[in-house]
Amino acid sequence: MVFKGFGVFLIHTAYNRKTYKLNRFYPCMEKSPEKKNLTLRIEKDILQKAKELGLNISHITESTLKAISLPDNLEVVTSRMLRVNYRKIFGKIVEILKEREVKYFLKIGEHISTEEFKRPDGKTDIHELTHSYFLSPEGKVEHFVDEIDQTVKIWDLEKDDWPTEYIYPPEKILTNLVEAIYNVSKRNSTKLKEALVLEKMLDQYLNKLKDKNEKEKK
Repeated sequence: MVFKGFGVFLIHTAYNRKTYKLNRFYPCMEKSPEKKNLTLRIEKDILQKAKELGLNISHITESTLKAISLPDNLEVVTSRMLRVNYRKIFGKIVEILKEREVKYFLKIGEHISTEEFKRPDGKTDIHELTHSYFLSPEGKVEHFVDEIDQTVKIWDLEKDDWPTEYIYPPEKILTNLVEAIYNVSKRNSTKLKEALVLEKMLDQYLNKLKDKNEKEKK
């Protein structure tokens, strides 16, 4: 338990020691005994991957939670209010991906629907469709249907009113972001190692060729 000024900030392991739970308890206002609680749960392996990437998630999250002031009327949140907040988050994610030169469609939401399809014989088939939502490197929100392998709609992140009801919670989005950057980093690491091996082989060949030419001159 760590005390940080006015209020209590806790960082502790939970959920079979695989999850870090970060809480900020806000002091009551006037005579109200209730406290407002803000929680982010981040898997331990994600924290480790972020650390390898040079992203101190624990520090960033602690600083963020410490700076946030929750309004009293947060119980009533419209889709528009939620979209405004997520726009800021997604805008920053696009900046991070550009800065790290990661051209990746980040999955930010999902839902399952049941659809009816008429067969040529007049009978009806019922199928489940998986709807995935992605944040593109260009700052677009794309609606993709897995079963037909097709993008069915694209919204502009800043200008359009894209749906919010199927967007992942922040913990899941952060997890997907770290995983995306980490996987690209690992692939780059493998390519670099292979490139260094190739460079060494070429150096050896050139050295032998140089030695051969020098001997022929003699």
